[in-house]
Amino acid sequence: MITPILYIPGTKDCREKLLKNPEKNYAARPLSNIRKIAVHHSLTRTGSAESFARYHINHHNWPGIGYHFVIEKDGTVKWCNDLNIKSYHVGKNNDVAVGICLVGDFRAEMLEDRQRLPLMKLLRFLTRELDLNRDDVLGHNEFEGYSSKACPCLDMNTIRDQIGKKPQTAEAPKYPIGNLDTLLRPELTFDPNDLMTKPGESVMAAAHRFGLFDMGDIKARNKSLDIKKPSKNPIPVKVKGPVEIIPDRIRQLIGILEQNGHQVFKSDQRPYNLNIVGIRNENATPNAFDDELCVFWNYKNQWTLKKFKATTDPGLTYLLDPLSEAGTAILKEGQYRGAYKLGLHRNKYTALVQAAPVTVIRDFNRDDKLDFRTGVEQTGFFGINIHRASASGESTLVNKWSAGCQVLANIQEYNEFIRLCKDATAEWGEKLTYTLIRKKT
Repeated sequence: MITPILYIPGTKDCREKLLKNPEKNYAARPLSNIRKIAVHHSLTRTGSAESFARYHINHHNWPGIGYHFVIEKDGTVKWCNDLNIKSYHVGKNNDVAVGICLVGDFRAEMLEDRQRLPLMKLLRFLTRELDLNRDDVLGHNEFEGYSSKACPCLDMNTIRDQIGKKPQTAEAPKYPIGNLDTLLRPELTFDPNDLMTKPGESVMAAAHRFGLFDMGDIKARNKSLDIKKPSKNPIPVKVKGPVEIIPDRIRQLIGILEQNGHQVFKSDQRPYNLNIVGIRNENATPNAFDDELCVFWNYKNQWTLKKFKATTDPGLTYLLDPLSEAGTAILKEGQYRGAYKLGLHRNKYTALVQAAPVTVIRDFNRDDKLDFRTGVEQTGFFGINIHRASASGESTLVNKWSAGCQVLANIQEYNEFIRLCKDATAEWGEKLTYTLIRKKT
């Protein structure tokens, strides 16, 4: 029995995106019916799966695109129909054949490596998964009744010979673990999603080390990772499963954090792996809740973002009359790893309290302007907590609510924030990381 094929490495899944005839449907077939693979060329120098779908529906009145796969000029492999769909491409052999179309007119063009290599990889995968052998791979003109056609105008004997060989290019190094197809063999106990980078290794380097040459496929499943930048800590690399979808705001935050060398917590194996980020509005005029505190996390490939109105600066009261002779504390922008935990603010109510040293800038001139970078830096324990303003409603002025703490303005938002922190510590341990960045203008 052939196992249903839910994932095909190196392909872009377009099955639900391509145009379909609203009045017709292709018939279904069991996978066990498939005994052949048909290779076609499009007879056009340009084209795409989308344009072929429109042509097949509008000119032939077919239910949809006739091919199961289209390999476009740039090497993109588009998965167009389920394999159990009996689409139209080789007449009376449609019930037993999978159709692959290469964009090109190979009567006058050469098949280049950018299309040949993905074709060979796809053929190796399909022949293995469908229990076929290389002699079951035929050109369109090799099917009964089509000998008069030139399609696909390729040396099919050479293609069949190469199915049993790993493609070699000048750039392709040899690795003992093999390529992506081998990693995804169902009989292996190795889980492809357990791939990890080594310390100091980039995702791209790890992919090459494991023999994963479909970088477009890797990128699609790891959009939150900078695939070229080495990571200090090992990180997981996804090579199967759904494409990672990241909301634009989270993608922007991830980019800013990583540009500044800060760690982003991305593991989605358990919920509430929180990234807590303060975004400072560099308005030098104090006393407004004009900053933002963002919390985002990834769980089962689903990113979530929460935004809270806050201040990351001290209020006017303490700028004019500092609690310390050294000046009022303004938390310096940066990442404070494991520097916070749940506790009591002033022994009164639950907040995130300082659990490790942080760095502050002392604004010592007792005026009504925030000096973000001109004061003296100090690192240590200063009680720079993350807490609320009023116990009811929403505060509009900072005043005494902050002498340097990070303070949320709205009590309902604050309660939600604390609930998230409690959930996070239950899953990931008591220490939480806080990162303060500047708002991009």
